[in-house]
Amino acid sequence: MRERLKSLEKKECVLIGDTNKNGTLYTVRLPVEIPFVQERMKAEFPVVESRNYYTDPELRKGLFERDNWTCRYCGEGVTSDTATLDHILPTVNGGTDDADNLATACHPCNSIKSGKTEAQAAPLILASIRDRRKRATRST
Repeated sequence: MRERLKSLEKKECVLIGDTNKNGTLYTVRLPVEIPFVQERMKAEFPVVESRNYYTDPELRKGLFERDNWTCRYCGEGVTSDTATLDHILPTVNGGTDDADNLATACHPCNSIKSGKTEAQAAPLILASIRDRRKRATRST
């Protein structure tokens, strides 16, 4: 038994404390406290570095392509000069910069939706689409 305890102590799984008339004090460490277990966990479950789709230019372009360079809200086409990314769930409500929370939007729709949920912004975006279409038909 002593040999096994010494082996566990070398691996830092068990800490052997003082011995007195009542016996020896042993401290059993949790797996997360054991260096070789931590190393093995890191090797088997590497930490995936979070990628920020909102700020990284290449990742942004990938999202625009995913969305076919089309505004999620009004359906109008956008260009590299007019495309913006909108947080579907606004960051003020806990939204992230992950790809599944970002959508291509035109400037007018994005500025209307700013900080609102889709449900809150929908009536305002629809009114804006109607106004833009009226102006477009008048100017032709």
